[in-house]
Amino acid sequence: MEKSARAQLVDAVRVCLGEQLERGRADREVVTECVMARFPDLCAAAASAMMREAIGAWARKMMGRGWTPDDERQLRLPDLPLPIRHLKLPSAITVPVADSDDERVEWVALRFATLADLEAHLAMLRRQIEADIASADAQQVLLNFVRPIMRRHPEMTLAEALQRAERDAA
Repeated sequence: MEKSARAQLVDAVRVCLGEQLERGRADREVVTECVMARFPDLCAAAASAMMREAIGAWARKMMGRGWTPDDERQLRLPDLPLPIRHLKLPSAITVPVADSDDERVEWVALRFATLADLEAHLAMLRRQIEADIASADAQQVLLNFVRPIMRRHPEMTLAEALQRAERDAA
């Protein structure tokens, strides 16, 4: 089965990103230019799908900032009771789409959220926080491991520090 244009384009990004990282650092703009120059047919084939994704990403970003329109559709919660009046609440929350295998979410205006929506949103946030904490913990262990070596050699890369740690342990 042939890969979709989007999947092929993802592979092209991996190629260009890998080449950049082999040189030490990757820049988003350089990777973009590499893909567009080397894979123009793939870029053209994936343009419509990518535009849909870009528009979706813009909408997600706007909703994540608590965007509200300037008209009567703006979020209007009833006056909040005194104990929760200080909370900064978003205009909408994200909830997983039922029966979705691809981790899609939909936005629900906060004023229309049900108990199930609120609970699903909070559970999703907690899973994201747990994943972020696990990632931060792993990176902290790595940093603690290489910090003594890299302090003695500030220009040393992580790869070099790990090689030195391996040699020192042998």
